[in-house]
Amino acid sequence: EARSRLDDLVRDLQRILGDGLVGVYLHGSLALGCFNPALSDVDLLVVTKAPLSPGQRDVLAPLLARAGRIEISFLASSSLRPWRHPAPYDLHFGWGAGRMLGPGEDPDLAAHVTVLRHAGVALVGPPIPDVFPEVPWEDYEDSLRRDLADSSSLEQGNHLYAILSPARIWATLNDHAVHSKESGGVWALERAPEEFRPMIAQALRIYRGEDSEPAFDPEAVRRFADFVATQITPNRSRASGGE
Repeated sequence: EARSRLDDLVRDLQRILGDGLVGVYLHGSLALGCFNPALSDVDLLVVTKAPLSPGQRDVLAPLLARAGRIEISFLASSSLRPWRHPAPYDLHFGWGAGRMLGPGEDPDLAAHVTVLRHAGVALVGPPIPDVFPEVPWEDYEDSLRRDLADSSSLEQGNHLYAILSPARIWATLNDHAVHSKESGGVWALERAPEEFRPMIAQALRIYRGEDSEPAFDPEAVRRFADFVATQITPNRSRASGGE
């Protein structure tokens, strides 16, 4: 069902953007092989030859609003090379917020492009390495550290993310490898103190669709994010040079 909706969305994007479309690229859990239709978003990056016109933005608004659980960013190709961080975007839409944002800058794009180059799928357009430059490790790391800082402040209802995202970040910064929430959760389950292991194991079962979501203890979730922060050494490249 998610793939059918995705195919419909790609056709609509091709129709609306026409010759101005460079490509549509899939990243995130669906590309990484751990997609849960009840919990996961479909993550897309759309590259265009030029920034969107006001008319295109007007047509896209209702289309994206009815597209279901998507997180989608539109990037003008000129904004990708030379690479800069935080990377500029033309338009962003997230189903949770339900509104379009941009133009602006988004530090999360460093992580999105890294995952895309590692495991993404070109749904339409040239191969990924031809469109997206390699992201410097320090930019990817900075993006993850910002995400970790946000994890401990998530509201009730987002605790599943607030458990598995720090686990993924901990695994990634330890291994210098691209992890999904699932693989990061498995990694953390083997290494976290005993007090956190039942919570991580339950989060993994829910993420895999094997169990329903309980009411996680907010304090335990925050303590886990704080613990992960203690396991990560300071980012020397950012501390010494800044952004």
